[in-house]
Amino acid sequence: MPKIPLYNQGQGATTRMATGALSPRANVGAFTALGQAQADQAKQAGKIAFDFGMREKERETRRIYSEEFLKLASEGTQFNINNKDTNTEDYKSNYKTFQEGYENRINTLNITKSQKASILQKLAPTFASQNIEGQQKAYARGTAIASANDRNRIQTIIETKSVLPELHPDQIALQNELNDIFKRQPIDGLDLGSFTPQFVENAIAKRTVVQKLNAASSLKELNEAQTFAEGQTDLSPEQLRSFRNDFESQRARVRLENVATLTTSLSLEDVGTELRTPEQIDARYNDLISGKVFENNPALQAIFDDLDSQGKKEFFAKAEKDKNSMQSELTFQQSQAKRVVDEANDSLFTDTKTDIINGGPNAPSIAAINKLAFQGEDGENLREQLIELATKRARGEIVTDSSPIIYRGISQGIMNGGIKSVTQKFTLPSEAGLEGFANRASNSEGKSILDRQGITISDQNAEDFEKDLRAKNRSSVSSEDKARTEALRRFDEFLQGNKDLVMGNPAFQKFDTTSETRFYDFSQQMRRRFIKGLDEGASPDQLLNPRSPEYILKDDDFYEISPQQQLNNIKKALQKREEPTLADVSPPPRPQGMSPSEYLNSEEYQLWVTSGKKAIFDEMTQ
Repeated sequence: MPKIPLYNQGQGATTRMATGALSPRANVGAFTALGQAQADQAKQAGKIAFDFGMREKERETRRIYSEEFLKLASEGTQFNINNKDTNTEDYKSNYKTFQEGYENRINTLNITKSQKASILQKLAPTFASQNIEGQQKAYARGTAIASANDRNRIQTIIETKSVLPELHPDQIALQNELNDIFKRQPIDGLDLGSFTPQFVENAIAKRTVVQKLNAASSLKELNEAQTFAEGQTDLSPEQLRSFRNDFESQRARVRLENVATLTTSLSLEDVGTELRTPEQIDARYNDLISGKVFENNPALQAIFDDLDSQGKKEFFAKAEKDKNSMQSELTFQQSQAKRVVDEANDSLFTDTKTDIINGGPNAPSIAAINKLAFQGEDGENLREQLIELATKRARGEIVTDSSPIIYRGISQGIMNGGIKSVTQKFTLPSEAGLEGFANRASNSEGKSILDRQGITISDQNAEDFEKDLRAKNRSSVSSEDKARTEALRRFDEFLQGNKDLVMGNPAFQKFDTTSETRFYDFSQQMRRRFIKGLDEGASPDQLLNPRSPEYILKDDDFYEISPQQQLNNIKKALQKREEPTLADVSPPPRPQGMSPSEYLNSEEYQLWVTSGKKAIFDEMTQ
């Protein structure tokens, strides 16, 4: 127990009195004063002890209150956090239970009633504050739930009203429900978010238009839906503009689908099966655009009738496009079929031609050639060429070298695309007017490479031409043949680049009778080197680059001709030429039965006039 401090220790009744002589007689007043002083001292001491005890009690009460306040603040806050009540009555009931439990616990503390009462009295404001706070939160939760329910209901009403037909009985009931919600909103403090009467009406109008837009499957229905949209006063001008774009996009889609449905008869799958000729494709196209295919098909007729002017325009354009695609497909299929036939013919031709040229026991007879399985008109042309070649071989008509000018002309014709096959008839400029040829250069008249083989074209050159043509014709479908064709094009550029080096001054080439022969020999030797280099794996760049070690034109080659050598060749050629006789330069005889005017205009006479012979003839006959 704490010690009670002494009051005025060393003073009061215990105060030392001044020393001095005592009265010889006792003083009654003095004794009475002394007793009274001692009584006052005892009373004062008791008061001090009481006051101390009260202060100690108050201190303990404050301590307990502080602890309970902190505990109540924590537990009350946690109670409100965990509470899920959505109305104030339920919350007040639950908090009352919490408060009573808390108060009961305080009443069990080992303190006086007055202390308990004091503590509870001081905690009363905290209880009241937590109660009010909790009621507010419960109310807010209830309001939030009610608001969410009303917002969900409004959304449901929007969705339901937008799909109901106009004047449907449920339309009125749903509108009344909406009105009730908006009437209660300010009273109940509901949070409806963006939902306002104007917003809801706008949303219903938008969804209704969207429903009609999506449900429309024809141009007629789209037009009706757009008319409805234009009459919706609850839509803003911006929304109407957006819907107009949507309707136009939907019309474009419907037109596209309808046109595709209407033109299904023009199918690429039918090409080559049901439709095998251009005429059959044209007939089906005409039946479509005339509407004949709709006569027994009401569904297609309805789709066609639904088309607007733009739709009909797209229909005819699509039909035209599909027809052209079918014609192209037919041409492709026929070309592919022809390519297969051509490849079979070429293979048979090449093998047989090799046997004819090589001779020996494998050389076929004319009868055997006639039995070969060539296909089509082109195959028969190849057969005739083989028969002619076999005949030439039987007569011994074989040349080892080609005519230089003929060789160069054919090479250039292959490079520029004028000559496309070994059986194609053509006339070179140097052959114009000769027997069996056209009077001018031609790619369709004259003789073929095979016709010239053994006569003006050697077997080796004819074979080279055949290989070059085969590679060029297959370059679109074969990477190997494409590479060979490009390599030969590069080689031809090499030849043309060195032509004047070999043939000499261009101004004198036509007077040098050896120039074509030199260039022919140069071309043959360079081609052998070039092809050999390619076969050994060298690239065209390596073979045709002067800086490359593999360059086909070597430093010690003797193809370059000097100006003096060229002049000497011209001089020799002139010396060898004999003076013409009158018979050499006389005009051609006039055929029997031909009039003089016909004769003077005839091709034979005109050739004589332009040949230079006439001038010599006139000089000799003067």
